[in-house]
Formats: sequence, structure tokens, C-alpha cells
Amino acid sequence: MPGKSLVAVANENVSIVTVLQMLAVELPDDIGTGRSRKLHCPFEQLYHSDHGASPALRVYPDTNSAYCFSCAAYFSPVSLAAKAMDCDRQTAAARLLDRVGHRPLDLAAAFQDAAEYEPEPDKALLADALKTFCRRTAERWGESQFEPKIAATLTRCLSLLDLVRSEDDVRAWLGTCKTAMTRVLQEEQPSLSQKVALLWEDQGHRGGRRT
Repeated sequence: MPGKSLVAVANENVSIVTVLQMLAVELPDDIGTGRSRKLHCPFEQLYHSDHGASPALRVYPDTNSAYCFSCAAYFSPVSLAAKAMDCDRQTAAARLLDRVGHRPLDLAAAFQDAAEYEPEPDKALLADALKTFCRRTAERWGESQFEPKIAATLTRCLSLLDLVRSEDDVRAWLGTCKTAMTRVLQEEQPSLSQKVALLWEDQGHRGGRRT
């Protein structure tokens, strides 16, 4: 899985407010409360037709961004710093991260992080694996899977899948559920023909009682 770019890391770890402070923009005390505020743009003397007579930069702390209506430009922390420092975004991102003391993973740490990454088990595949085991264990799985006790045991097993997070969990869950399903499947279960015969017998007894 590819890592994030330096620009993306900087945009996530450096506040737009921090960049504005670096550029000596006058900020209100409540700028970090999440409410958008309109401020003077750091480029107003150069690019604005009114040379900064009116504040034109709207800052959105909740999305860590800003938009200048006079420049007609959207700014992330990195793009704002890049324009102010007259450099490319990669350079601006590196300078911002250094400014706030953020150190991206070095190559060795990145490899270690990748090696330790363990994706969450596929719950659907695990459910299918248990059902496949049941089909191979029970000759009449097509019928017996609907038996109340068997269906209830299978449902309990599948409900525990939410707790399965690692390879060890997979082994523990599958082993325990196979044991539980084997036990309930090996119990004497009447076949469909036996059920029909019992039903007819019961109906016959009831008819005899009525006569």
C-alpha cells in the first residue's frame, strides 16, 4: 500500500493557522474555535486591486484551509506556504514539517511499519469456511441446517466474527466453532421422512381420539 506524499503529510500535520502566524497575519483570539473568519490576505499588497483595504481571505479552521476572494485562490497549508516562500510544494512541505517538529518515518521505520501491518481477516470468507466444514461433516446439511438447535449454534458462531481481529483470533474462532458444530451435528436428528411419519402418526392419534 503506497505511503502518503510529503505534501499530504504536511497538510495533515500543520495547521493553516500556524502558516498564517508564520506569515505575520494578524489573527483574532478565537481563530481556532472552528468558526470561519475573514482576514487580511498575506498577498494583498501585491495582488489585490484595493491593496488590502478590505479583508478578503476566508479561513476555515475545521477543514484546515483558506480561500482568498481577491486572489480567487484556494489554499491548503502547503500551497499557502509555497506561494509565500516562492518555492515548490515539496520544499514547502518539508520546511513546514521541520518548523512544527514533525519527523516522517525514515526508510527503515517505514519498512518495519509495513512488515507489522496485519489486515483484518475477511469475515465473509471465514463464514463460508465454517459452512463448508458443516456441509462436509453433515450428510444432510441441506435439511439439517434448518434444525432449530443447529441453526442457533451456527448463528452464535457467526455472531462472534465481530471479535475476530488477527490470525490468532481466526484459529481460535474456527477451531472452537468447528468443535461446537461437530457436537450439534452428531446429535441424533430425525430425517425429513421420519418427521413426516411422526407428523402422520400424531395426526392419526388425534383423529382416533376425536372418534
